[in-house]
Amino acid sequence: MVDHTTLRDEAAVVAYFHCEIEAYQPEAWIDRTSGRRGYAISFSRFFFTATPLRSLAAIDADLKALHAAMVIHLQAEERTDD
Repeated sequence: MVDHTTLRDEAAVVAYFHCEIEAYQPEAWIDRTSGRRGYAISFSRFFFTATPLRSLAAIDADLKALHAAMVIHLQAEERTDD
């Protein structure tokens, strides 16, 4: 659904802004110097979901497992070079 409203009177613009926009988006603004109207959308607040960090123990375990796998691969490479 798209709501198209034509507002030419400044008082009507301000009234519309207070009733229809500012009521739902308190950080909304009107820049009267540029003639533009709008509001900023905080994408972080609405679209970002933080994921919890892994524990140091889990990271350390992964690093040890990767190190062990690298050692095995290097040893296998040394055997094939002979």
